[in-house]
Amino acid sequence: MSLAFEFHPEAAAEFDADVFWYEDREPGLGRRFRLQIVAAVDAAAEDPESVGNLA
Repeated sequence: MSLAFEFHPEAAAEFDADVFWYEDREPGLGRRFRLQIVAAVDAAAEDPESVGNLA
């Protein structure tokens, strides 16, 4: 069972700003950053108990 997840609007705005910051540094870097964060959030929502095992 996965949990629904949604960023708080202020967090979403900050996340978007971070993505643009990375993209300004190197084309494609912002996209890769976004994909990694979304994958991590999805994994945590899918199996919340696994989050404590990240190292």
